[in-house]
Parts: sequence; structure tokens; C-alpha cells
Amino acid sequence: MNAPVKPQPRANKLKSTRIAGKLVNDYWEMVWRAKEEGKLVRRIMSPTGFGDPEDVAAVVALLLSDDGKHITGECIRIDGGTHA
Repeated sequence: MNAPVKPQPRANKLKSTRIAGKLVNDYWEMVWRAKEEGKLVRRIMSPTGFGDPEDVAAVVALLLSDDGKHITGECIRIDGGTHA
């Protein structure tokens, strides 16, 4: 008789950058207005712009679902391709 297999814990790390929210939006609006800083920000900004909290939630939902059962020990970037 085989003993049932116990689920093993999984550990993953999420690195999100430039996720929209009131504080972040207010800060970046101030930076965009500053001429020199605005040029730098536009140069390093991700091609997809700011992410939404729902973008992070979708990745978390995947990791918690059965579809993510084989994903473990990963650092997942949610950055719109900035580090691609």
C-alpha cells in the first residue's frame, strides 16, 4: 500500500517595479515635470509603461493555482520588459 504524497512547500520571489498606485503616480508625475529627470525616466521606462496591481495579482494567482505547482525556487520579474 502506497502512502499518500504530502504536498511540498514552494517558495518563489516576485520582483515588481513601476506598479501604479496613488503614491507612485504622484511621485512619477512630479518627476515627469522636471525636465532633465523626465528625459532620463523616459529613457529607462519600460516599453509597456506602468503596471497595475492586477498584473501582480495575476502572477500570484498562477503560483497559487494547480497550474503553478511545478514553479518553485524562482525569482519572477513583473517589470514590463525593463530587464529583458
